[in-house]
Amino acid sequence: RLSVVNSSHGVSIRMHIKMTISLAGHSMTIEPNIFDRSHLKYPILVGRRNLSHFLIDTTKRPAKKKKKAVSAEGVKKEKRKS
Repeated sequence: RLSVVNSSHGVSIRMHIKMTISLAGHSMTIEPNIFDRSHLKYPILVGRRNLSHFLIDTTKRPAKKKKKAVSAEGVKKEKRKS
């Protein structure tokens, strides 16, 4: 199925596919549209119709990604001055 989508970048025609996803142990069949989101912050958006089985707390912020720890081998040792 195809649809016409209006976004901040203009009008585009997008293809829809059917897929089954599992979210918090709840399996559901959704029909997302296909769009290259590689340059955007979030790789996928889940719409409110697909979240109707969940209670969403809008006061919470998304969890921040943890920064990777640098190993001791990756850090240069500095000489101490005496």
